[in-house]
Amino acid sequence: MATFTGTAGADIFAGKTNVADLFLFTPETLTSADAVTGGTGSPIDILRFTAAGTISAAALSRVTQVERVELADGVNVITLPASLIGSSSELTIVGGSGDDRIDAAQATRAVTFLSGAGRDTLLGGSGADSFTFAAGDLDGNDIVDGGGGTDVLTLLPTTGTTAFTRADLAGISGIERIVLGEGQLIELTDRMGSTALGNVVTVKAGLVARIDGSAMTNAGLVVETLSQSVQSLTIIGGQAPNVYRLNNNIGAAVTIVGSGRDTLYANGGTAAQLANISGIETYFATSSVEISNAFAQANAPVLKLTVGDGGVDASGITDPTRSVNVTGYQEHTFRGGAGADVFALPGGNFTAATVVDGGAGFDTLRFRSSAYIVDPVGLAGVTGIERFQLADGGTLTVGDAQLGSDGTLILEGGRYQANRLHASAVTLVESRVMLTGGDLADVLEGGRGNDTLAGGAGSDVASYGGASGGVTVSLNVAGAQQTGAAGNDTLVGIENLTGSAFADVLTGDSGANELRGLAGDDRILGGGGNDTISGGAGNDQIDGGEGIDAASYAEGGAVTVNLAITTAQDTAGAGIDTLVSIESLYGSAFADALYGNAQNNLFLGGGGNDMLQGFAGNDVLRGGEGDDMLVGGAGQDVLDGEAGQDMASYYSATRGVSVRLDTSALQDTVGAGLDQLIGIEQLLGSTFSDILRGNGGANRLAGDAGDDTLIGLGGADRLVGGAGADRFVYYSTFDSGPYSRDTIQDFTAGDLLDLSAIDADQMSPGNEAFVLTDRFTGQAGELSLIWIESQGRTNLLADVNGDREADMIISLIGDVRGLTDWFVL
Repeated sequence: MATFTGTAGADIFAGKTNVADLFLFTPETLTSADAVTGGTGSPIDILRFTAAGTISAAALSRVTQVERVELADGVNVITLPASLIGSSSELTIVGGSGDDRIDAAQATRAVTFLSGAGRDTLLGGSGADSFTFAAGDLDGNDIVDGGGGTDVLTLLPTTGTTAFTRADLAGISGIERIVLGEGQLIELTDRMGSTALGNVVTVKAGLVARIDGSAMTNAGLVVETLSQSVQSLTIIGGQAPNVYRLNNNIGAAVTIVGSGRDTLYANGGTAAQLANISGIETYFATSSVEISNAFAQANAPVLKLTVGDGGVDASGITDPTRSVNVTGYQEHTFRGGAGADVFALPGGNFTAATVVDGGAGFDTLRFRSSAYIVDPVGLAGVTGIERFQLADGGTLTVGDAQLGSDGTLILEGGRYQANRLHASAVTLVESRVMLTGGDLADVLEGGRGNDTLAGGAGSDVASYGGASGGVTVSLNVAGAQQTGAAGNDTLVGIENLTGSAFADVLTGDSGANELRGLAGDDRILGGGGNDTISGGAGNDQIDGGEGIDAASYAEGGAVTVNLAITTAQDTAGAGIDTLVSIESLYGSAFADALYGNAQNNLFLGGGGNDMLQGFAGNDVLRGGEGDDMLVGGAGQDVLDGEAGQDMASYYSATRGVSVRLDTSALQDTVGAGLDQLIGIEQLLGSTFSDILRGNGGANRLAGDAGDDTLIGLGGADRLVGGAGADRFVYYSTFDSGPYSRDTIQDFTAGDLLDLSAIDADQMSPGNEAFVLTDRFTGQAGELSLIWIESQGRTNLLADVNGDREADMIISLIGDVRGLTDWFVL
């Protein structure tokens, strides 16, 4: 250690590197003329005053890199400048045994105050300061102001028990944390709670401590234990919200008397271990908890309890006005008491390994994540629950075992997720189940008793799919209605109905309803809205009523349905149905044949290769998946093939049509009204003279009878003229390039292959005609025919630039070398 002693003159001291330097001064010998610089390195450099007195900030203005300042015994007044504190990583100031005033208010970094005996005044700055008192050195004559920052008051342990009363702490303010020594008792007041962290003070307790915050009416108390093996801890909370963080210290040695809204973080415990704890409103436990009446008697009637790895036994609560609100995890046991308890558990993979016994009172089991319980067996461990809630939507299925003692049960879905609530396994006629949906599309299914199904917002379904017999249900009935096999049910906020596997009578209301009959010979009445009706299997009677209604066969096999037939018709895949007031048809996933009438029809083909024919009216035909044929008929129609290779057919037109695939806009077909073609790859003309035009894709154009004009445009097209003198027109070599060549299926005498729009010699100006030749000679504008006997086709090759390479190839089925008189070159 290097020692430097100050004189009455202007001293300049510089400490050494990695050496603990000691600078000795008196208040008189240290002035602003002195320059003191501690050395660098880890050793602590000390500025020690050998006599008491007043030391100004000016006197310390040239003192830097000193980590510790020590005062002499006696009366000291010292003001620490920011330059002194800012020059060191940390600064500790040690008081003497007299009455010291240490002012570090200018400090922006942390200062450690080690107080001595006497009446001391310690003023912290804006940093995280620490104030330490030995036992007996702190009383009401001492003043401590932590200032800004998060400041700590440490009370050093001593032999035996030391009490710090409210009077002893009267001069303490601006302290955020208090660290108690072993065996110390402390009484707190509101004045200590006015801190930088808000109106709260934190106390860290050792093995033995008593913390009394009963006088705190506005400031909150936070208690944290320093050890996991507390021997004796007593906490008395005040009226403000308090927090107790006890690690794993719950046991008979811990006593807590809460008064405000208090929260406890600790391990779990038995009723005996928690016997001395009361007044807790919120408890976060790491393991299983056993709750008694004494623990539950808090200011709030409900104890909020969150358990990590363990269960909860609140059966010891016999007061019906007290209850627990438990948040836990699966595969544990949870038991309620006499009050209205709530158990919030994860919904996923919920099995009988999780035991929930609500006990007496009106109890709730809330699935706080999406549940998928499709069988009541998953709830085998659940008893004494009067209400089930799906907080995050999902599927919930209950049976007789879940009913309350009076036969009632409430099922509630999540508000912002779709719910499926099923009570079809409830077989007791005397049962009463209330099912409530959320804001989205819910499915609610009651049991055999007198149930209430409240859909809430969204388009909701009342389902009778699990009924033991046919049902009669109407959406027009406001109160209870006798359904037959499913008791007297009340439907509220229900837009859709699903019947049973038997003969049902389902009636819609004035809104847009979805009515599903399932199996059985059903009678379904749509009502006033735009309804979708599915009879399902069986011989069904379907009456759409007013509005634009659809008969849906999406759930069955392939069907043939004709809207022009209003009597019974064999649909093949869905029984013998009678359709009345139906304007739209929805097909199955298979190959369907759907026929319209003179009204405006909407057909959805679904899957499979479907045949959709609209007849008269302005129809919308959507093929869906598969290779579909769409026949709009007369009227202004929309033909949308959607997926697959789809055909727009005009075979039923009463005169020739002009149709093109290179536009999705409305077009005048001349012979079949104004049509819009979308997603169509193939065209079939009428028996008259048609003009059919493709697009840039691979199209199939079939003219049928009549003198037709076929224009394939780009892509590898297949052109079929059919009967009559047909014309195959090409505008560019790109219409049938070497790698996307067209195939003309039936070129015969009388047909025309028209290449006249193509400039045969693209190396010179003008529009030259092609010249037939046996083979290319290097002259632009040559045509060559090659018969490929093995393939039964003739390839027409065109060279428009004289490079002896084919710029255009058209494949004609058969040997057409003798039909060149029918080429328009």
